[in-house]
Amino acid sequence: MADKTQQAINERARKAAETVVERLDLDVDEIEFLASKGNVLFLLHPLEIVARVSGQAARLTSHVEARTREFEVARYLASTNAPVAPPSNAVEPRPHTENGLVVTFWDYVEDSDIENFEAKAISALQDCHKRLAGYDGDLPFLQGYEDGKRLFLILWRDNALSSGKAGNIVQRIAALDKEIAEVKGGDSALIVPLHGDAHPGNTLCTPDGEVLWNDWEDTCCGPIEWDYACLVVDFRENPQHRPALGLLETAMAETVDPDRLDLMIRARELQLDMWDETAEAL
Repeated sequence: MADKTQQAINERARKAAETVVERLDLDVDEIEFLASKGNVLFLLHPLEIVARVSGQAARLTSHVEARTREFEVARYLASTNAPVAPPSNAVEPRPHTENGLVVTFWDYVEDSDIENFEAKAISALQDCHKRLAGYDGDLPFLQGYEDGKRLFLILWRDNALSSGKAGNIVQRIAALDKEIAEVKGGDSALIVPLHGDAHPGNTLCTPDGEVLWNDWEDTCCGPIEWDYACLVVDFRENPQHRPALGLLETAMAETVDPDRLDLMIRARELQLDMWDETAEAL
């Protein structure tokens, strides 16, 4: 993404955060920029609350429904003492909209480097899976994959893809849709609540060595293999995490079907390819 485009996203996000902070009459002296990825993050001083504003992710998940779902799931998990970064209780617990963006507020967690990160991240995700089993709210099916397909349609509509590349993607989606439909229509016990975007970038590591999962805007239901596919793809492509692939394979051994995992990996790769195409088009 061009620097000017990212700067414009950050400035728009800051204005949205400032407006919502003023509307809620929060006692904030300074709004400190923290990071900009799919969302733009600001730390509100002296409240020590993080304002998360939909940034590039606004092309897909800025809508209030997804952010409300994220809030509900995160609050539920926090109530069970799951390893998650919780929404802030100091602000009205709901998404707030401004200028087409969504602003949510979260407890600040100081992110640190820790030992044995991968093992702790896998264990924390499995803990979240166990606790999510008790969540009875409505969840969409494989939200991330469906968002990838919607993004493809946006790119195709905007003539951002060559005809050859678009045709290849259409073939990939058709094949994936057929296989995924068989999974969805099969054993209902295999469709469970998921994080939905379970890669290491959606974790925070506390100074005392705990891994917390956050960014639940893609939370959904589907086969457990989807969340593991997110980890597998990241571990394979990231040299920092690649040595932990064997550890991940051991952790998956008792709960993962290899064929479903392969399918979910291909679906995840399609989603990530669409994100990369979007970044190039911006």
